[in-house]
Amino acid sequence: MHVSSLALLKMCLTTIDPNLIGDEVKSGKVFEAGKDYSDIIEGHECRFEAVDEKWYSAFLGYAQWFYHDNNFPVLQCIWPDKNQQYPWDADFDKSLRGFQPLLISVSRSVELKVL
Repeated sequence: MHVSSLALLKMCLTTIDPNLIGDEVKSGKVFEAGKDYSDIIEGHECRFEAVDEKWYSAFLGYAQWFYHDNNFPVLQCIWPDKNQQYPWDADFDKSLRGFQPLLISVSRSVELKVL
């Protein structure tokens, strides 16, 4: 999946630099949905997941305007808590849920056991 936009929601910009990800994409790096990456957030892995189009209007209005429709793929960068647990893991710190809404499809949520 080639990605034209990345959804980085409510992240602490001292931890992750969205420009780093953009520069990687510009230089030809392709991030894949469902794959973990250890070179984006220092000391942590993160994972990219495909954003469901139902979230485009709420979070990606400018991209919709730019592309004139919803015909563009978007990956959300999802990061784990301090114990390396992702939002779909049973031991994920529940107090962090509001900082990282998952914009993935219902079928992917079921797959990851989020629902």
